[in-house]
Amino acid sequence: LCLGVSLYTVNGYIFTTAVPTVVADIGGLALVSWATTVYIVASLVSAASAAPLKANLGVRRGYVWAAAVFIAGSLICALAPSMLISMSTSLPVWPASGVTA
Repeated sequence: LCLGVSLYTVNGYIFTTAVPTVVADIGGLALVSWATTVYIVASLVSAASAAPLKANLGVRRGYVWAAAVFIAGSLICALAPSMLISMSTSLPVWPASGVTA
């Protein structure tokens, strides 16, 4: 449980810290507010709905599923050449980070 909350928190800090640098590198200033809003909403909704998911899959399988989606999406997002592609590839990552919380 502590590992999940730590991952969720660290992801939030990294996201808010890295966004200005990412925008400076690949552009997309108009999308920054959307990226932040969608990240927060997706994380909150998925954190609230994590209990039924973990009840159906089991806690261990739920964490493994969320971690696999988070890692795969993060790697794809890291290679994105534009902010729009980065946001679209990170959409599955944000709910996965909420499930681990």
